[in-house]
Amino acid sequence: MTSQLATSEPQATTCPASALHARQPGVLIADTADVMALMLTLLKFELEQRGLKVWLALDGDAAVDLYHRHADAIDVVLIDVHLPELGGPNLLEILRVFNPAVVACFMTGRCASYPDEYLMECGAAGIFRKPFRPAEVAAFLQALASDPDATTLV
Repeated sequence: MTSQLATSEPQATTCPASALHARQPGVLIADTADVMALMLTLLKFELEQRGLKVWLALDGDAAVDLYHRHADAIDVVLIDVHLPELGGPNLLEILRVFNPAVVACFMTGRCASYPDEYLMECGAAGIFRKPFRPAEVAAFLQALASDPDATTLV
């Protein structure tokens, strides 16, 4: 299962005729998924049910690759702060070189390693503590995808 998530491409969805010309918002999720596999599956499902495309990356390198290939379709990036190889804040810094306006949120299961203030200074639009409620995170990411200036969540 893990290897399938590394470069997960979004599934095709059907759209009403009125939405055929509108671009579907997109979310890139970068997390190791080992412990959080079920929660990430539920989050991906919630986002897709809300009409968003979802890409999953299991490490920083895969996230950078997916972002570079699909930047024009990705509106929000959700990053685990403890992502292998790069770490969440470093990944966001790399993505900002490619797109200074990238909208990103962080998720973490360990509060002490990166203080909220630091993550907000990195430019986080939101911080989610694991385990989280997938429906609540999906609603916030959907709002950000629609309006990058939506209220920040900590």
